[in-house]
Amino acid sequence: MDPMQMTEEARAVGAQKEQVMSDAFEKGAPTGKFSVSALNATVGAFNRLLMAMGQPGDYPEFSGDTTKLPGDFVRGLAMATDAAAEMGVELPPVGEVKNDAGLARLAGAMDALSKDEQFKAMMASSPDDLPTDEEAPEGEDDTDSLMMERA
Repeated sequence: MDPMQMTEEARAVGAQKEQVMSDAFEKGAPTGKFSVSALNATVGAFNRLLMAMGQPGDYPEFSGDTTKLPGDFVRGLAMATDAAAEMGVELPPVGEVKNDAGLARLAGAMDALSKDEQFKAMMASSPDDLPTDEEAPEGEDDTDSLMMERA
């Protein structure tokens, strides 16, 4: 298989994986009674947390009440929760949000975290802490080397 075919195959697998993940978040999205004001307060806190993590905080606000959180919003919240956990901070689990009170707990925790100077410093320094290919420990191959061995 030539490199171009491998690249196209990898893209197709990536797109398929992305669709499976999106479907899973949509299917597993919390249901309950969510008001537009609580949803948008959560969106605001989520966007501020994203910006504290060095990401664009551009998730759009909701235009009305809903009974099921959108899968893309759940996915974003889950990713933010995972990033916080990697830094040693636990946010309320997204799957346990069933009403406005749950959204308020999550929004409050994200807001507090977005203002935490130690968290922001950790997020700002984390890319520099990752080893580069040149710094990889002896005996560990980088991904490119592994892929070339398979070709």
